[in-house]
Amino acid sequence: MATLKEKLVHILFPNRCAVCDRIIAPGAFVCGDCQPRLLSYARIKGARCEVCGFAARDCVCGKWRLYERSVFPVFFEDDMRKSVLRFKYGGRLDKAEKFAFLVYRALIERGMLGGVDCVSFIPMAEKQRKKRGYNQAEELAKALSALTELPVEKLLYKCQDTPAQHDQSAVKRQGNLLGVYEPYPEKADFIDGKTVLLVDDVITTGATANEAAKTLLIFGADAVFVAAAAGRRRLPDLKRQKA
Repeated sequence: MATLKEKLVHILFPNRCAVCDRIIAPGAFVCGDCQPRLLSYARIKGARCEVCGFAARDCVCGKWRLYERSVFPVFFEDDMRKSVLRFKYGGRLDKAEKFAFLVYRALIERGMLGGVDCVSFIPMAEKQRKKRGYNQAEELAKALSALTELPVEKLLYKCQDTPAQHDQSAVKRQGNLLGVYEPYPEKADFIDGKTVLLVDDVITTGATANEAAKTLLIFGADAVFVAAAAGRRRLPDLKRQKA
Protein backbone atom coordinates (compact mmCIF):
# COMPACT_ATOMS: atom_id res chain seq x y z
CA MET A 1 0.00 0.00 0.00
CA ALA A 2 1.33 3.42 -0.96
CA THR A 3 2.30 5.79 1.84
CA LEU A 4 0.80 9.26 2.18
CA LYS A 5 4.06 10.76 0.91
CA GLU A 6 4.02 8.50 -2.17
CA LYS A 7 0.40 9.45 -2.87
CA LEU A 8 1.20 13.15 -2.61
CA VAL A 9 4.20 12.75 -4.94
CA HIS A 10 1.99 10.98 -7.48
CA ILE A 11 -0.61 13.78 -7.28
CA LEU A 12 1.97 16.54 -7.69
CA PHE A 13 4.22 14.68 -10.15
CA PRO A 14 2.05 12.01 -11.77
CA ASN A 15 3.68 9.10 -13.58
CA ARG A 16 2.98 9.26 -17.32
CA CYS A 17 3.01 6.76 -20.15
CA ALA A 18 6.27 6.87 -22.12
CA VAL A 19 4.36 6.76 -25.41
CA CYS A 20 1.11 8.75 -25.08
CA ASP A 21 1.87 10.77 -21.91
CA ARG A 22 -1.35 9.76 -20.15
CA ILE A 23 -1.23 9.45 -16.36
CA ILE A 24 -0.58 5.85 -15.30
CA ALA A 25 0.05 3.94 -12.08
CA PRO A 26 3.31 4.59 -10.22
CA GLY A 27 6.10 2.31 -11.39
CA ALA A 28 4.55 1.57 -14.79
CA PHE A 29 6.19 2.63 -18.06
CA VAL A 30 3.39 2.44 -20.63
CA CYS A 31 -0.39 2.33 -20.46
CA GLY A 32 -2.51 -0.62 -21.55
CA ASP A 33 -3.44 1.06 -24.83
CA CYS A 34 0.19 1.68 -25.79
CA GLN A 35 1.57 -1.69 -24.73
CA PRO A 36 0.70 -3.27 -28.12
CA ARG A 37 2.67 -0.51 -29.87
CA LEU A 38 5.93 -1.75 -28.40
CA LEU A 39 7.91 -3.66 -30.98
CA SER A 40 8.59 -7.34 -30.41
CA TYR A 41 11.37 -8.75 -32.54
CA ALA A 42 10.25 -12.26 -31.61
CA ARG A 43 6.95 -11.72 -33.45
CA ILE A 44 8.58 -10.66 -36.71
CA LYS A 45 8.32 -13.49 -39.21
CA GLY A 46 10.05 -14.21 -42.51
CA ALA A 47 13.14 -12.55 -43.96
CA ARG A 48 14.49 -9.73 -41.87
CA CYS A 49 17.31 -7.21 -41.92
CA GLU A 50 20.30 -8.35 -39.87
CA VAL A 51 21.08 -4.77 -38.85
CA CYS A 52 17.76 -3.40 -37.55
CA GLY A 53 15.99 -6.73 -37.13
CA PHE A 54 12.85 -5.71 -38.97
CA ALA A 55 11.06 -7.17 -41.97
CA ALA A 56 12.01 -5.66 -45.33
CA ARG A 57 8.93 -3.41 -45.51
CA ASP A 58 9.82 -1.76 -42.19
CA CYS A 59 13.61 -1.81 -42.54
CA VAL A 60 15.37 1.44 -41.68
CA CYS A 61 18.75 0.41 -43.08
CA GLY A 62 20.78 0.50 -46.25
CA LYS A 63 23.79 -1.39 -47.56
CA TRP A 64 26.22 1.33 -46.52
CA ARG A 65 25.77 0.93 -42.76
CA LEU A 66 29.01 0.90 -40.74
CA TYR A 67 27.45 0.08 -37.39
CA GLU A 68 26.82 -3.59 -36.65
CA ARG A 69 23.23 -3.56 -35.44
CA SER A 70 20.56 -1.10 -34.34
CA VAL A 71 17.57 -1.25 -32.04
CA PHE A 72 14.60 0.86 -31.00
CA PRO A 73 11.42 -0.12 -29.17
CA VAL A 74 8.74 2.01 -30.87
CA PHE A 75 8.16 3.52 -34.30
CA PHE A 76 8.48 7.31 -34.53
CA GLU A 77 4.79 7.84 -35.27
CA ASP A 78 1.68 9.40 -33.74
CA ASP A 79 1.85 9.65 -29.91
CA MET A 80 5.42 8.38 -29.75
CA ARG A 81 6.52 11.09 -32.15
CA LYS A 82 4.92 13.73 -29.90
CA SER A 83 6.47 12.13 -26.83
CA VAL A 84 9.98 12.15 -28.31
CA LEU A 85 9.61 15.78 -29.39
CA ARG A 86 8.59 16.75 -25.84
CA PHE A 87 11.76 15.05 -24.63
CA LYS A 88 13.90 16.60 -27.35
CA TYR A 89 12.65 20.17 -27.38
CA GLY A 90 10.29 20.56 -24.43
CA GLY A 91 12.57 19.88 -21.49
CA ARG A 92 10.77 16.68 -20.52
CA LEU A 93 13.85 14.97 -19.12
CA ASP A 94 11.63 12.71 -17.05
CA LYS A 95 11.13 10.73 -20.25
CA ALA A 96 14.77 9.65 -20.37
CA GLU A 97 14.25 6.97 -17.71
CA LYS A 98 11.13 5.56 -19.39
CA PHE A 99 12.65 5.54 -22.86
CA ALA A 100 15.79 3.91 -21.46
CA PHE A 101 13.74 1.11 -19.93
CA LEU A 102 12.03 0.39 -23.26
CA VAL A 103 15.37 0.49 -25.10
CA TYR A 104 16.91 -1.80 -22.47
CA ARG A 105 14.19 -4.41 -23.04
CA ALA A 106 14.76 -4.25 -26.80
CA LEU A 107 18.53 -4.63 -26.36
CA ILE A 108 18.03 -7.72 -24.23
CA GLU A 109 15.57 -9.20 -26.71
CA ARG A 110 18.09 -8.84 -29.54
CA GLY A 111 21.04 -9.95 -27.42
CA MET A 112 22.97 -6.76 -28.05
CA LEU A 113 24.54 -6.15 -24.64
CA GLY A 114 27.04 -9.00 -24.61
CA GLY A 115 30.56 -7.72 -25.16
CA VAL A 116 29.66 -4.03 -25.05
CA ASP A 117 32.30 -2.00 -23.20
CA CYS A 118 30.59 1.35 -22.80
CA VAL A 119 27.65 3.55 -23.68
CA SER A 120 28.18 6.76 -25.63
CA PHE A 121 25.90 9.17 -27.49
CA ILE A 122 25.54 11.38 -30.54
CA PRO A 123 26.96 14.81 -29.64
CA MET A 124 25.38 18.16 -30.38
CA ALA A 125 27.11 21.34 -31.42
CA GLU A 126 28.10 23.14 -28.22
CA LYS A 127 26.18 26.28 -29.19
CA GLN A 128 23.01 24.26 -29.72
CA ARG A 129 23.47 22.29 -26.50
CA LYS A 130 23.87 25.48 -24.45
CA LYS A 131 20.78 27.00 -26.04
CA ARG A 132 18.66 23.91 -25.29
CA GLY A 133 20.29 23.29 -21.93
CA TYR A 134 20.91 19.59 -22.48
CA ASN A 135 21.64 16.92 -25.06
CA GLN A 136 18.69 14.52 -25.13
CA ALA A 137 20.86 11.68 -26.46
CA GLU A 138 23.24 12.12 -23.53
CA GLU A 139 20.34 12.07 -21.05
CA LEU A 140 19.04 8.85 -22.60
CA ALA A 141 22.54 7.34 -22.51
CA LYS A 142 22.90 8.16 -18.80
CA ALA A 143 19.57 6.53 -17.99
CA LEU A 144 20.50 3.48 -20.07
CA SER A 145 23.85 3.27 -18.31
CA ALA A 146 22.08 2.99 -14.96
CA LEU A 147 20.11 -0.01 -16.24
CA THR A 148 22.96 -1.79 -18.03
CA GLU A 149 25.67 -0.91 -15.47
CA LEU A 150 27.87 0.07 -18.41
CA PRO A 151 29.88 3.30 -18.06
CA VAL A 152 28.87 6.36 -20.06
CA GLU A 153 31.79 7.72 -22.06
CA LYS A 154 31.75 11.13 -23.73
CA LEU A 155 33.76 10.03 -26.77
CA LEU A 156 32.89 12.42 -29.61
CA TYR A 157 32.27 16.09 -30.15
CA LYS A 158 30.70 17.86 -33.11
CA CYS A 159 33.41 19.86 -34.80
CA GLN A 160 31.18 21.47 -37.43
CA ASP A 161 27.86 23.26 -36.97
CA THR A 162 25.57 21.76 -39.61
CA PRO A 163 21.98 22.57 -40.67
CA ALA A 164 19.23 20.77 -38.77
CA GLN A 165 18.95 17.18 -40.00
CA HIS A 166 15.15 17.08 -39.91
CA ASP A 167 15.06 19.67 -42.70
CA GLN A 168 17.21 17.52 -45.02
CA SER A 169 16.45 14.72 -47.48
CA ALA A 170 18.07 11.32 -46.97
CA VAL A 171 20.81 12.09 -49.50
CA LYS A 172 21.51 15.53 -48.06
CA ARG A 173 21.63 14.08 -44.55
CA GLN A 174 24.53 11.88 -45.57
CA GLY A 175 26.48 14.66 -47.28
CA ASN A 176 25.62 17.11 -44.52
CA LEU A 177 27.41 15.00 -41.91
CA LEU A 178 30.67 14.05 -43.59
CA GLY A 179 33.53 14.61 -41.18
CA VAL A 180 31.52 16.47 -38.52
CA TYR A 181 32.54 14.28 -35.55
CA GLU A 182 35.89 13.94 -33.84
CA PRO A 183 36.97 12.10 -30.68
CA TYR A 184 38.04 14.10 -27.67
CA PRO A 185 41.88 13.94 -27.66
CA GLU A 186 41.95 12.27 -24.25
CA LYS A 187 39.53 9.57 -25.53
CA ALA A 188 41.26 8.72 -28.81
CA ASP A 189 43.32 5.90 -27.31
CA PHE A 190 40.43 4.71 -25.14
CA ILE A 191 38.27 4.00 -28.22
CA ASP A 192 40.78 1.51 -29.61
CA GLY A 193 39.51 -2.06 -29.23
CA LYS A 194 36.18 -1.09 -27.66
CA THR A 195 32.66 -2.17 -28.57
CA VAL A 196 30.49 0.93 -28.19
CA LEU A 197 26.73 1.23 -27.73
CA LEU A 198 25.93 4.56 -29.40
CA VAL A 199 22.69 6.24 -28.30
CA ASP A 200 20.47 8.74 -30.11
CA ASP A 201 16.88 9.90 -29.67
CA VAL A 202 15.58 8.85 -33.11
CA ILE A 203 16.89 6.78 -35.99
CA THR A 204 15.59 8.17 -39.27
CA THR A 205 17.87 7.48 -42.23
CA GLY A 206 20.70 6.33 -39.98
CA ALA A 207 23.09 8.89 -41.50
CA THR A 208 23.89 10.55 -38.16
CA ALA A 209 24.64 7.28 -36.38
CA ASN A 210 26.59 6.03 -39.37
CA GLU A 211 28.89 9.04 -39.45
CA ALA A 212 29.52 8.83 -35.71
CA ALA A 213 30.16 5.09 -36.02
CA LYS A 214 32.62 5.74 -38.85
CA THR A 215 34.63 8.07 -36.64
CA LEU A 216 34.72 5.53 -33.82
CA LEU A 217 35.82 2.78 -36.21
CA ILE A 218 38.55 4.98 -37.71
CA PHE A 219 39.95 5.40 -34.21
CA GLY A 220 40.01 1.67 -33.61
CA ALA A 221 36.63 0.66 -32.18
CA ASP A 222 36.00 -3.05 -32.68
CA ALA A 223 32.28 -2.55 -33.29
CA VAL A 224 29.50 -0.02 -32.87
CA PHE A 225 25.89 -0.83 -31.94
CA VAL A 226 23.18 1.83 -32.13
CA ALA A 227 20.13 2.29 -29.90
CA ALA A 228 17.40 4.93 -30.00
CA ALA A 229 14.10 5.67 -28.30
CA ALA A 230 12.26 5.46 -31.62
CA GLY A 231 12.82 4.81 -35.31
CA ARG A 232 11.17 5.88 -38.52
CA ARG A 233 10.13 3.03 -40.78
CA ARG A 234 10.29 3.32 -44.54
CA LEU A 235 6.79 2.40 -45.61
CA PRO A 236 5.91 3.96 -48.98
CA ASP A 237 2.38 4.77 -47.83
CA LEU A 238 3.48 6.28 -44.50
CA LYS A 239 3.09 10.03 -44.41
CA ARG A 240 6.49 11.63 -43.87
CA GLN A 241 6.67 13.44 -40.57
CA LYS A 242 9.42 15.87 -39.67
CA ALA A 243 11.62 14.85 -36.76
